Amino acid sequence: MTDETTTLWTRNESDSRAVAAGYRFDLDRACWAVWWIERYCRLYEGEWAGEPLVLRGLHDDAGQWPIFTEWEAGGREESFERATIYAQEFATGKPVDWQYECTMRAFGWVHHSERWGREIRRFKKTLVGVAKKNKKTPTEAAWGLYLTCGDGEQGQKVFLGAKDGNQASIAAGHAMAMVEASPELSAECKINKNLKRITYGQTKSFMQPLSSSDTRSQQAKEGLNGSMLVDEIHVVDDEFMQRTKRMGISRSEPMIAQFSTAGMNPDGYGKSQWDYARDVEAGRVEDHAYFAAIYEAPADLSDEALEADPIKWAMLANPAWGHTVGEEEYLADYAESCRKVADLASFKYQRLNIWQSSSNPWKIASRWDACRRDVKLADFSGQPCWLGADLSRARDMSAVVATFRDESEQQTIYHQFAWAWMVREYAEKHAGKAPFAEWEKDGHLEYCDGTIDLRSIEAVILEIHKQHPVREFRHDPAYAHEIALRLDEDHGILSVPFKQTILEYAKPVDDFEAAVTEQTLLHDGNPVYANQIGHASIKSDPNNNRRIVKPDDGDWRKVDIVQAGIMSLSGAMAAESGLSVYATEGVFYL
Repeated sequence: MTDETTTLWTRNESDSRAVAAGYRFDLDRACWAVWWIERYCRLYEGEWAGEPLVLRGLHDDAGQWPIFTEWEAGGREESFERATIYAQEFATGKPVDWQYECTMRAFGWVHHSERWGREIRRFKKTLVGVAKKNKKTPTEAAWGLYLTCGDGEQGQKVFLGAKDGNQASIAAGHAMAMVEASPELSAECKINKNLKRITYGQTKSFMQPLSSSDTRSQQAKEGLNGSMLVDEIHVVDDEFMQRTKRMGISRSEPMIAQFSTAGMNPDGYGKSQWDYARDVEAGRVEDHAYFAAIYEAPADLSDEALEADPIKWAMLANPAWGHTVGEEEYLADYAESCRKVADLASFKYQRLNIWQSSSNPWKIASRWDACRRDVKLADFSGQPCWLGADLSRARDMSAVVATFRDESEQQTIYHQFAWAWMVREYAEKHAGKAPFAEWEKDGHLEYCDGTIDLRSIEAVILEIHKQHPVREFRHDPAYAHEIALRLDEDHGILSVPFKQTILEYAKPVDDFEAAVTEQTLLHDGNPVYANQIGHASIKSDPNNNRRIVKPDDGDWRKVDIVQAGIMSLSGAMAAESGLSVYATEGVFYL
């Protein structure tokens, strides 16, 4: 039968399954960790410098706690009372901060270990996902000092992991400043400022920074034996985390504690941990040793919903609301961020903990689905079209887009249809990142073996031409030059090179965006096209000329259909305005 304390601290399906497997909540362990941090850790900057670090719980409990009575002189009993009141109030739905909640849960759950012959801590890996300005840095430093000095393990090694040496050193600097601000810790610890190492003499334990970018010591990282705190996992290198993931495997109670906001790379280590943490919380993945606490606004939060009630969503991602996160400052930041698309994306991941797909996302992504119509290519039989093509040889996707003009309405409506090709091996390598196999099965994507089959693409273009006379073939000449020559010479399809420069793209990009916004550019819901619209990003020059940014080599995310669509639409629009290539360029000679 589950004891009352464990029931009060059971938060999710993962906890329920752990209880069924024999885990319990140890109030002694949890309260000791909180008491130790608040008793010995001091803040080191700002107006509260030198004051005890208070792990906030209930938003209205500031006048009642923390507890400064010595542990053996009544501090233990007072801590128990605080924990019981907190858990009961939590159960009623009262708003709470995250510091007390997460510290109690991360260090309080235990289970009996046959290997060690005693109860040991349940959680070996943690993820706390919280927006900026929510006291993440001092809390991380306090957890590190607790593991080094307060947990009682002999010879403990605690590493501060980060993306690079500078960031890791900054985290170590916070911990050293906290030690220097504490009379008790500064008396017991030695600080080596060159190594940024804190050594606790009583247990011969130490804490020091560890950089993920230090490639010279990659092999050495595999042999590290201890605990680690990782700052901002949304930018940490995946290889680094793979090399250090078995850190402490020979210890009874190691911990890899991760603290982070959301980020801009949905394919990196941070997002994979974020998704895994959600699955663990929900019980979709059973991992008793993984602690997850993520405070975030909904991932699909629209700009309109955010504008309608920015405070509502802020309170979901900012448990320190009203303490270190203030309404006036937050709303001012939001208002300023709304002026630019890139700034709003940054605001969403930093202040609302919503993952973003690129640093300069294209604002039409949220409007693309509204342009979907139930139409088929056969509906345009016999009607002329304008093609755009972005072709490749091997790794990249190749794409062709056809645009048709419908002048039956008061304003011209454009309809687009897309074709895409990808090397089979590349699709299989990245199978878990996008539903390539499903797209191929449904006829939205064609696989090629070895390299892109340009002859197959040419055959599709000619088949389109039979049913829908092609007026122009706009293309990136880098890989489409030979096809363009044959289409022109053998089939009378006018070849129009489209240079891949920001000046060439500037007006077509603006026109494409306007057509989507006004719903004068319609499509049939091609999922590959929609996927690429969703992660397309924009680059601007000082004159606000814009173009689509191609992802780096090796990045599974592609924008070839989007680029082909822009080229294709530009041809159809130029013909409508009387500025077709015939009128502007004169006679072509090959």
